[in-house]
Amino acid sequence: ANRGDCARKLGGHVPFSSGAANGGHLEGMIRSMASPSIRRTHFMPPIPFFDGHNDTLLKLLEAEGDRAKLFIEGMPDTDIDLPRAKAAGMAGGFFAMFPPPLKTNPGDVAAAPNYSKGELPPELGLADAQASTFGMSSILLQIERAGGVAICRQAAEVRAALAGGTLAAVMHIEGAEAIDTGFDALEVLYAAGLR
Repeated sequence: ANRGDCARKLGGHVPFSSGAANGGHLEGMIRSMASPSIRRTHFMPPIPFFDGHNDTLLKLLEAEGDRAKLFIEGMPDTDIDLPRAKAAGMAGGFFAMFPPPLKTNPGDVAAAPNYSKGELPPELGLADAQASTFGMSSILLQIERAGGVAICRQAAEVRAALAGGTLAAVMHIEGAEAIDTGFDALEVLYAAGLR
């Protein structure tokens, strides 16, 4: 490439000149890219990324008020909200539904389970697990209706959301406590967008 080609690619700015006296080609280009006029005309937006797992829905489930509005307008007490996701370049992600253990009085618990001995925490009942899982799926559906995300059920929907600038949300569960032995809950969650 010659200087004219480089100048056209950089909007008319020649980022370097020949010779070692000015620091060489690379150093000159770096110095010129640091100029405010180059930064304004050649701003690099954040690199889009797809989050492999987040607990945003659990945080929203535990929040007070209009949860969809909190997500869309910003909620400093959670990991991800729409304004911060957009600012960071988040194009989409897997929104987890995790049925948390029941909150108990610490005095009622004899001792934490010893996982090295194969001990497990107390089993979470189906009704409690379904209540939290359905609650989180409801929150994501409300956020979608309010225009904050697009729940994506297939790859083409992820591509469409990305192309349209909408945050792509893939609904998934972490743990199977909310799934009954007849798989009725799985059918309902699948219809809602679980993948």
